[in-house]
Amino acid sequence: MTAVPLPREPTKTIVPIVSINPETGLAHELWGTAFFLGPTLLMSAKHVLGVELPEGLRLAAVFLETDGLSAFTIDRIYLDPDFDVGIAEVNGWPPDQDCLTLANHDELHINRGVLTVEYSPTTQHVPMPDGRRAMELSANRHQGHIVRDYVSDFGHEHPTACIDLSFAAFDEQAALRLSTPIMEKCWD
Repeated sequence: MTAVPLPREPTKTIVPIVSINPETGLAHELWGTAFFLGPTLLMSAKHVLGVELPEGLRLAAVFLETDGLSAFTIDRIYLDPDFDVGIAEVNGWPPDQDCLTLANHDELHINRGVLTVEYSPTTQHVPMPDGRRAMELSANRHQGHIVRDYVSDFGHEHPTACIDLSFAAFDEQAALRLSTPIMEKCWD
């Protein structure tokens, strides 16, 4: 069995999706998280990529850097008609970033370690020195294990495969060392 490597920098592979004004470059709202499958191709939930935006705003993927961030507009969105899945193309995403590999099977392994990244601690309307309001994007990283898999029809149009994850209580320094999609170390 060969291990599939996790991304070197998960927050450059699993990214926040925001609405931006392309003329000003200002972000307006965080809609969710997506992950890259290829150099410019990302996948997310249909309820993230399919939002109805006010006129003049566009969806964008955010590239987090040490000294700031850059937003890249999203085009050519495909939304699955039956499931909460969408894919899209991102314009100008920096080259040579890691991508996630989708498994070619649905086999889950109970007690397999997983790592998740999500952006729920993000704060909107943070005052800037010039008086404008900004969004402060913050990533949450959790490491845990798959403890249960099941099929649910609660809140879903079709029966949907679900998993429950356990996350240990981490101190702040341990959480910073870790990096929602779920990334699982897989073996062929």
